[in-house]
Amino acid sequence: MWWGKIIGVRAGVASMPLSQSYEYFANGLKKSFTGADGVQIGYVYDENNRLVSVEIPDAGLVTVNGFEWNSPARVTLPGGSSLELDYDQLMRLESKVVKEPAEGVVLDYGYVYSPTSNIVAKSTEHGEYSYVYDELYRLSGAISPVLEDESFVYDLLGNRLSGGATFDGNNALLSNDEASFEYDLNGNLVRKSVGAEVTVFVYDVGDRLVRVEDGSGGVVAEYFYDPFGRWLFKDVGGVRTYFVYSDEGLVGEFDESGVELRGYGFRPNSTWTTNPLFLKVGGVYFWFLNDHLGTPQKIVDEQGVVVWEGVYEAFGKARVDVEVVESNLRFAGQYFDFESGLHYNFHRFYDPEVGRYFRVDPVWAVNLYGYVNGNPISSIDPEGKWIIPLISWGIGAALLLYDIFKPIKPDFSGSGRLEELWTIPGPFRNVKPFANQTCKLTAKTGARKLETVAEWDKADKEAIDFYNAIRASNSNDDIIKIAQNSGMPEFQIQRIKQHLFFDNLHDLNGRTGSFDPDIEIADAWRRLQSGTHNQQDLMLLQHEYFESRFEKIFQTNYDTAHNAAVNSGRNWKP
Repeated sequence: MWWGKIIGVRAGVASMPLSQSYEYFANGLKKSFTGADGVQIGYVYDENNRLVSVEIPDAGLVTVNGFEWNSPARVTLPGGSSLELDYDQLMRLESKVVKEPAEGVVLDYGYVYSPTSNIVAKSTEHGEYSYVYDELYRLSGAISPVLEDESFVYDLLGNRLSGGATFDGNNALLSNDEASFEYDLNGNLVRKSVGAEVTVFVYDVGDRLVRVEDGSGGVVAEYFYDPFGRWLFKDVGGVRTYFVYSDEGLVGEFDESGVELRGYGFRPNSTWTTNPLFLKVGGVYFWFLNDHLGTPQKIVDEQGVVVWEGVYEAFGKARVDVEVVESNLRFAGQYFDFESGLHYNFHRFYDPEVGRYFRVDPVWAVNLYGYVNGNPISSIDPEGKWIIPLISWGIGAALLLYDIFKPIKPDFSGSGRLEELWTIPGPFRNVKPFANQTCKLTAKTGARKLETVAEWDKADKEAIDFYNAIRASNSNDDIIKIAQNSGMPEFQIQRIKQHLFFDNLHDLNGRTGSFDPDIEIADAWRRLQSGTHNQQDLMLLQHEYFESRFEKIFQTNYDTAHNAAVNSGRNWKP
């Protein structure tokens, strides 16, 4: 290790060891990566530490020719194909055009956003896609120019009710119009029946899928894992495929003799197996063309000829229309596993047919099986446990919502109104030592839409009275009622109450204090108590429970725990 960074990895694969290594610049940026194939890939950055080129021996240079702020605006691939990316004033990806060396258009995407940054339309060379959302920003409709239109209806816990779906009390899918499903006591899918066709799923003590069988007990595939829980190899009919990883995710598939079957490349320090750069087959390099989520849309050769193309349903089921070369990369962090029909997503397997996981969330969530809170157009889950809501994707650059989710309070200095510069989708709260700090950003609350100092003062006093009443009371009536209304155990509600109203929390500098009274939390607590709550009130419970557990388990400060909760997709929007 050098400055806490990995400089080399060795992995024994059968009788053939594979190794990888890294070099770093003095400022800690990656200088090169040498993969298990022995190829050393070099990285060059500008004076602002932005990646400007990737040098690949026997392939050439991937060059960033211009930026818009910190996001790439023009990129040239080896052979001469070019990418042009435009962004709007909020740095959301507005268009992406890819041309082959002779200037013919290969890919042409344009995006239209709602005021809440949901994508409502996408223009492509195939035609126009349209998207509709419900009041909780869950996808309720998707119109495609090449696939059947889709519509979705959800219950209060985010289960998709479309297609005759039924669920048990733990939100496990029991049946739909196509299939029936059975689970073990840990909530893992163990049996799927489609008519007379039965598939059996077997797990180890760590709830990892280790075998798929047919209805008569015949082994379809077996899966083996490394100590980090990643696929080490897959065995199908006695033929093994080995998987090798870098910091950025899957970088190689090898046979038992150590021959590379497929290689993958990513930009340094990018999100896990997301937004791939290249595919290598038989020593020949091909180039991924991805959408705003980093999902492969096409793969081209050096001349810009399309050698792979897929079109996707809203929740990630792909129809592969061109397959000169094989690629199994799908949604962010997902690998299509032909034998199971599922997508391997690091910590879990995902089923794009029904848009959900078939193993419970390893961290915690209101719905333990749901995918990205029902919004697969604007969010990703690269590791099968952390939801990342995206504003925009560029080449190796992403603006993530959690980067701007900071616990701030309005600054009223010199103004009688709260001028809206940013709509922060979280509570205005701080740890008490920060109560006198001011913030250059002013904002509005999401729920009460307070616009004057007088309105804020009135609401602030109401919140203070509510918090004082809770802190002075020994009653557990609210815990009992909220547990009944939310479906969560009483011990979890007790933990959330302790965290919100009583705990002393640590900031980044080691100072301690309890939360300032927050009118939006007070309102949500009342609604949860009375049974008049909404989905975002349930999300508050999810957010605070995760936050409190993260603090205790990792002995960290509030700021880190809060950012981790948001990063995991447990973001409360009052």
